[in-house]
Amino acid sequence: MIYINHEGLKTLEFKDKMNEKEYCQFIDRIINLTVKPEGEKLKIFNYGKISSHIADIAEKAGMNIKGNNNTITDSMIIHDRKKHHLKKEDFLKLPEVANDPNYIYAGIRKGTQNPNHIALAKKMDGKTYVLIVRHFQNLHELRGATFYKRNKILTDEEFIKAVNNTYGINVSNVIFLKKN
Repeated sequence: MIYINHEGLKTLEFKDKMNEKEYCQFIDRIINLTVKPEGEKLKIFNYGKISSHIADIAEKAGMNIKGNNNTITDSMIIHDRKKHHLKKEDFLKLPEVANDPNYIYAGIRKGTQNPNHIALAKKMDGKTYVLIVRHFQNLHELRGATFYKRNKILTDEEFIKAVNNTYGINVSNVIFLKKN
């Protein structure tokens, strides 16, 4: 696990591979917090490299993410547990959503930013899990922005609508890919 503050982001180093036990421990330490203590450093966990097929799709949308790391933060977990009512079992599915999604919606722009967000969704157990990640180019990192579930299998149109409702976004450069 890596403890850093916003000023120290440029010195951040990651492990090459996710350790499932460490990931579960990271979730366990944060899942019961209702608020991040003021002044506490940002906690970031790296759970592996970006899948090459996701990087290839993102490249078509103008995003160079090859070789980047997948990460989540304590702030994201606290937010998603409170706002989206997620439980530990849901967060344990996040790496699978990130690495083997049924839907990829790459090149999302928030406001006037460059295309730096990707929405990934995975159908599991009669539900659809949606992960929105933001690319931090200078850190070589795709960091979880939000994670939520819908208690049904979303259609293509419902997934796109759910993502569009998540952000005030510009989709002019978006690439959408569906895997059955």
